[in-house]
Amino acid sequence: ELAPEVAQHGVEGIVAYSAVCTHLGCIISQWAADKKAGLCPCHGGLYDFAHGAKVIAGPPPRPVPQLPLKVENGVLVAAGEFLGEVGVKAEAGFCRHV
Repeated sequence: ELAPEVAQHGVEGIVAYSAVCTHLGCIISQWAADKKAGLCPCHGGLYDFAHGAKVIAGPPPRPVPQLPLKVENGVLVAAGEFLGEVGVKAEAGFCRHV
């Protein structure tokens, strides 16, 4: 079910993403089985991990970045850095401490 652009950075159907919501930095810690999506419980952000973590509900302004994976000596490891900015993007004139 993975989109080709997502599968190319995964291993045998396993993919990884940042758990930091792009809305306010909460942790995407739940799974909405009926939507097949990751859920940030703080404000209801839903991410479709099979399709590049596309935001399908809630206030997040953008997807969370994917982490490329590989197998090294029989172990699943990161193959590089996140494919995008992790967390909340600071806006001009906006200061936030996490």
